[in-house]
Amino acid sequence: MSPRSRALNDRMKTASTEAILKAAEQVFGERGFHAATTEMVARRAGVSKGLVFNYFATKDDLLAAIVATRLTEQLAFWREIELPGTPASRLRQILDRALDSVIQHPDAHRLYFSLLLQPGASKPVQSAIDALKPRLAGYYSLLERTFADLGSTSPLARAYAFQAALSGIANMLTIQPALGKRPDLFPLDAIKDELIAAFAPRRTPRSAPSGRSRRKVSR
Repeated sequence: MSPRSRALNDRMKTASTEAILKAAEQVFGERGFHAATTEMVARRAGVSKGLVFNYFATKDDLLAAIVATRLTEQLAFWREIELPGTPASRLRQILDRALDSVIQHPDAHRLYFSLLLQPGASKPVQSAIDALKPRLAGYYSLLERTFADLGSTSPLARAYAFQAALSGIANMLTIQPALGKRPDLFPLDAIKDELIAAFAPRRTPRSAPSGRSRRKVSR
């Protein structure tokens, strides 16, 4: 096979794999993992059922690949947040990038939330997440250090509280993806500002005592 033919085959494989993953995200999210079939995925992707099985031996393998691929994309930026900056700016970067991901990939996030209600689909998902645990641990370590820098007495608890608030916003955008495009209905930037203000409040300097309180008032 010539180098040109090999390169063309690689591009076709990459395009087909992406089409299958995207179709599976949509079908699994809409139908539920158990009700969805590989044939439905192939039809949505515009490929043959045999091609799907050529790349993914089972439906579980396809699900695990989706979770691993999308989570990898979302976790890849977290190391960049280590760049110098204030704790508040780090939190803002996390909010911006995480919620932008939800807006750009609503099908993937819809699938994640649907899987939480499908215990039978947990094994392949858990396998994919286990492979990403080091990055997840790094993310929570970053959050914990950030809140320690902010002077929190319980930085890990604070980190989980922040993540819970972030997940709640992501859930709303997943259930109603149109909100991400309607700042008049869902002022996302203002909501981010409120979160930053709550979790990284600006410290106001103590005011100097007044002259009246510093000296004894003569009679």
